[in-house]
Amino acid sequence: RFCFLLGSAILGLPAGTTALAQNEPQADLATCRGAARNKNADPAILACTRLLNIEIRESAHRRAVALTFRALAWKAKGDSKRATTDLTEAINLDSGFAPAYEARADILRDGEQCERALPDYNQAVRIAPDRATVLIGRAICLNDRKNDAEAVADLDRVIKLDADNAGGLALLAWSMKARINVTKGNQDEALANFASAIRLDGKRPGLYLERALLFAGKGEEERALADYDRVIELGEKRYASAAWSAKAALHARKERLDAALSAYGEAIRIDPAHAAAYLSRATIRNRKGDRTGALADLDAAIAGNPTVPTLYKARADFHRAQRNYTNALGDYNQAIALQPDFVLAYGDRALLRYYMGDFAKSADDFRQVNDRQANAYSLLFQFLTAARAGNGKAAEEFGKAIGTLKPADWPYPIIEVFLGKKTTETLQKEATKPAERCEAHFYVGALQLMRDLKDQAVKELRAAVETCPEDFIESRAADEDLKRLN
Repeated sequence: RFCFLLGSAILGLPAGTTALAQNEPQADLATCRGAARNKNADPAILACTRLLNIEIRESAHRRAVALTFRALAWKAKGDSKRATTDLTEAINLDSGFAPAYEARADILRDGEQCERALPDYNQAVRIAPDRATVLIGRAICLNDRKNDAEAVADLDRVIKLDADNAGGLALLAWSMKARINVTKGNQDEALANFASAIRLDGKRPGLYLERALLFAGKGEEERALADYDRVIELGEKRYASAAWSAKAALHARKERLDAALSAYGEAIRIDPAHAAAYLSRATIRNRKGDRTGALADLDAAIAGNPTVPTLYKARADFHRAQRNYTNALGDYNQAIALQPDFVLAYGDRALLRYYMGDFAKSADDFRQVNDRQANAYSLLFQFLTAARAGNGKAAEEFGKAIGTLKPADWPYPIIEVFLGKKTTETLQKEATKPAERCEAHFYVGALQLMRDLKDQAVKELRAAVETCPEDFIESRAADEDLKRLN
């Protein structure tokens, strides 16, 4: 995003620096310079090459300038390797040419190699200490390397160099300072930084949007809403849709659900492919009992974004909650097909298959989860499903898998019951919280099912249904187990 700024800086060379000779073909010169604006990359490369091959072979400095312009054109084409080659040659020809170091550092930074970029930025600063674009680039890398104090020092220097924001860099520096302060938890300082940026240019909707989110986080609702309204007033669709969506989220947090629905509607009207707005509105409609409207929003989100796996998972979760298990399974399958390492989708499909009584496939899905992000609950369910599917090695695999768990943490007491190291009576005494007691009832009931002790299993599973909140996975699992027993 700084390529244009960099190119403009190269065009405005420091006093005493000779640009390309005035007797060179003006058309090639203008086209070569056009690379700085990311326009006409191919013609710019050809023009710079002609200048290099024909007109300026005698001057090392002029060749360095032309090579740097050509490098910008290669970068615009996405060919960082050729761009870096040109910049390295430029530096070898003129080791005092700061823009070449800066451009090479920018390429490294864009490739997430800030550690390698910093030496080039440092050299550029040594050559041209008042070159603001270099200081911006270095600040980004210093921030990436967690050197926030040095980054802020560079940004403060930029603010002084571009005090009237003539180059647009002071505003950029203020906004970067604000984001650094946000990440450090310095909300008041961040707000002051955003205010300084807005004073320089009051027509940047992104600045108001970021500040509004800070106000909302601090509980200053009226100021947040005022900034959201300003974003909407400025009229840029992308930001306006985001502002309506953020207003809706604020209303939803305050339980003003009708106002939230209206705001999400505006966000969607402005951006009909706004998947997050559809998902959030679906959640509110579902809370209000409008299942048809909720499903319509989920369908619309997918229609506008058919390759996004999280959307299929969201619709699958909705179907699963409504006990539309066949539809849910289809959507979980699609989510995993789009993202084969989607751990959450594997976990939810594993639970769905448990509810459906497909224990072998459920065990396979829980294994996918545990191979990536094992936890006590997924290990318990993998054991339960594998054992109920007739896997004779289920207990052995379970015994090995639990080695990474901490015995002091819940639900490890349940695991000890499964291992025969603790009685169910002792477990019920140790389950002191309501959630723990409900979970203990389910897992003990599931264990009794494995042992074919149906009467005892029914007693525990009924207790789980009665005591577990409806959104607990154990509540639905117990209910489906009871249905199968009946």
